[in-house]
Amino acid sequence: MKKQRARLTISIQRWTILCLIFVVFSGAFVCSLSSCSRADSRYLFPGARGDAVRDVQKQLIERGFMAGPADGIFGLQTRLGVILAQDYLGLQADGVVGPATWRALEEKGSSSLSLRVYRVRAGDTLWGLARRWNTTVEQIQRLNNLDSSEILRVGTTLKIPDEDTPTISDLHWRDVDRLFPRGAGAILTDVETGLSFRIRRYDGSNHADVEPLTRQDTQVLRRIYGGNWSWERRAVIVHLNGLQVAGSIHGYPHGGQSILDNVFNGHICLHFRASRLHEGNALCPRHQAQIRKAAACTWPLTR
Repeated sequence: MKKQRARLTISIQRWTILCLIFVVFSGAFVCSLSSCSRADSRYLFPGARGDAVRDVQKQLIERGFMAGPADGIFGLQTRLGVILAQDYLGLQADGVVGPATWRALEEKGSSSLSLRVYRVRAGDTLWGLARRWNTTVEQIQRLNNLDSSEILRVGTTLKIPDEDTPTISDLHWRDVDRLFPRGAGAILTDVETGLSFRIRRYDGSNHADVEPLTRQDTQVLRRIYGGNWSWERRAVIVHLNGLQVAGSIHGYPHGGQSILDNVFNGHICLHFRASRLHEGNALCPRHQAQIRKAAACTWPLTR
C-alpha cells in the first residue's frame, strides 16, 4: 500500500512538472507570436487597408512618387509608388512596405528632393537664373507654375532646383533600344496626372511598341486619357533599369499584340529622343515636343 502511494505521489509530481513546463513554453510561444505579430504589423502588402496604408500614401504623394488620393487602400498606384520610391532610395523594389521602407520614407524622404527658395531681384530673368543655378528655364517654370509669357516680379519667391536635383534623362532612341529589348518591362508615369502603369515592349524598330501589362494597367491608361482612347501625345517618364527617361506616348490601341488578357486590343507607341515613325521614317514633332517637356521635369515629380 505504501509503495502504491509512493508511486502515485511520484506520478503526480511528474505530471505537475510536465504541466509547468508546458505552461512556461506555451507562454513563451504566445509571447513570441505576439511580438512577431506586432513586428509584422509594420509590413504592408497589396490589398491591405487602413490608416497605416493611408500614412504611406501621404508620404508617397508628398514626395512625388504617386498621385492621390490617400484612400487607405493598397492598390496598383500605391504599389507602383512604393516600387518607384524603393528604387529611388536604393532599396529592394518589391512593392512591399517593410521596416526598411518605413525608415527610408521617414528619414530620407524629407530631403529626397533638394530645392532652394529665391527672391526675385531687379534685372533677373528666367534664363539668367537657370544659368546661375545650373538648371533649365523649363524646370523653373514647372516648379512655379509659370508660363512662357509671365514676367518676373521683383520680391516674389521662386523655387529653384538645387544643383544635385535629379533630372529626367533624354536618352537617344538608339540607347533606349538597347536597354529596353523586346519582352522587357518598364513603368510609365504620366507627367500631367502623376498616374503610373506597367508596360511590356512588344515590338518596334523606329520606336518602342508597348502594351499595358494587365487589365489594371489598361484601366490606368484609360484614366489618363479621360476615359477614351486617343492619338493625343503625352509626356511620360519611363522608369527603366534604374533610369528615368523622357518619353512620349499616344493612347490609341492599334496593330498587333502579345498580351491577350489585358483588355487592350493592340499596342501603343512609345517615342524617345530622335525616334521616328514607322511610316515614312520621319520624326514626329508632337512626340518630340512632349519628350522635351518630360526631360524638363525633376524626379520625383514635384507639384
